[in-house]
Amino acid sequence: MMQSTVSCYECAKEDCDLPDERLRLCKTEINCWKYSHRAFEDEIQYSRGCIRSFTQYELMCNNTEQDNTRHHYQCCLGEFCNNGDFPLLEKYGDGVGALTIVLIGLTLFFLSICAITAYRTKPNKNNASSAHSRRRHATVMFTAKSNSDSIDTDFPSVDDSSNQEYSNDPSIGNGSGFGTSVSIQNNLPKYISLVKSLNNSKYGPEQSLLYLGCRQDECVIVKTYPRIAETRWIREIEIYTKLLHFKHDNILQYIASDKSGPQLWIVTHCPSSGTLINYLKEVPLTEHGMFQACKSLTDGLSYLHKEIKGKKGKGAMAHRNLSAENVFVEKNTVCVIGGFEYAATNDWIAEFDFLEHAYKRYMSPELLRPDFHDEIWSLTSFQQADIYSLSLIFWEICRMYDTESDSVIYVAPFSEWLTNYSREPTIQEMRELIADDRKPGIPDHWQKDPIMNSLKSMIEACWDTNVSERWSLERIKKMLLTLTR
Repeated sequence: MMQSTVSCYECAKEDCDLPDERLRLCKTEINCWKYSHRAFEDEIQYSRGCIRSFTQYELMCNNTEQDNTRHHYQCCLGEFCNNGDFPLLEKYGDGVGALTIVLIGLTLFFLSICAITAYRTKPNKNNASSAHSRRRHATVMFTAKSNSDSIDTDFPSVDDSSNQEYSNDPSIGNGSGFGTSVSIQNNLPKYISLVKSLNNSKYGPEQSLLYLGCRQDECVIVKTYPRIAETRWIREIEIYTKLLHFKHDNILQYIASDKSGPQLWIVTHCPSSGTLINYLKEVPLTEHGMFQACKSLTDGLSYLHKEIKGKKGKGAMAHRNLSAENVFVEKNTVCVIGGFEYAATNDWIAEFDFLEHAYKRYMSPELLRPDFHDEIWSLTSFQQADIYSLSLIFWEICRMYDTESDSVIYVAPFSEWLTNYSREPTIQEMRELIADDRKPGIPDHWQKDPIMNSLKSMIEACWDTNVSERWSLERIKKMLLTLTR
């Protein structure tokens, strides 16, 4: 049954003082909202409007971290239900800084104004759906309008040279074979609000972090780097702009970057279902979804590994940090790969800082050896290490398609041998597991199912300690194709 639209009042700042009959109207199939926030010198400002995307719903209606001393949203579903008194703000203590209050209040109020402005200048494209269904999906789906082809870049465009600054840092491009400069955007934090952390573990001060970002009613992924990690930030921009500049269905699409704030930003397209690790925690997989995820992930990694010649060509590369946190999920369980700060190419092999900062859980046994630095490594060696990482992600995906249980719970690889789930394991912890030839446990009932038993054989071959025994991506593709016929 299709949910009919409801009308809501829409206003901002002093316009909200007008009588109801003079207020603008908007229509929605999700919720109406009204909002109070504390601005300069304790001035309270108000706004009303319509929820038009899952991103707005998550921020305004489903935000359990809302601080009602500074800003307070109320959501409702009904004809003109957002009229009447605005939500009350709680009193805050004397120790709360006025500047902090102003900054947070202005950010959220700006987001509200942007949502109203975007709707007045763009047609509403939301499809009719039940309000219950939209609320249910809001915990998993980030936005109904995350198609990168339709992103409305009112913030400075990647191709708009008037809004670009060019870094004079001589390290940009040196040694990569990609050129000598990278174009950087100005002031993206003014246009994008960080809504929700997408990180699942505790990390050190030099780690990059992922966030769901909101610009008006659009969704993006924002990856932040501390200033101390600028070399890695530059490297990832170079990979996106110089090596992966042609669109591929299974590679995360780059939008822009920024170095104007205290942190360094990379902004990318937002796949509709977020990171693979979060998706697996929320959504049980069907057999079709399991194969779709495995096949698309294999296609993406195959594209990275290949050298492609011609005008739309690219050099061969290895990822070196493949994990369920660097893989994202589009509709129909299609996977896309991101996180290229440690990527290796034929011109960039001898940089080994990934051993300190990359995901240890997914590192292959040969990378974890104490004498790693004494070896001479080729690009092929790192590509074979990617196959090992891929096998662990396959295990995570296949485990969440369980023919024996309707309540299978996601666990990360090697969790049964690690004492602390809230952080990434250390190199020493992983070395001890590898020394004991530990592998993630495979359920016994997989052997009873011909399809799952074949996947078991493939996974075990791909995580073999003997590098020469690991399957090639072409062989993996053929196996997955055979099993789905």
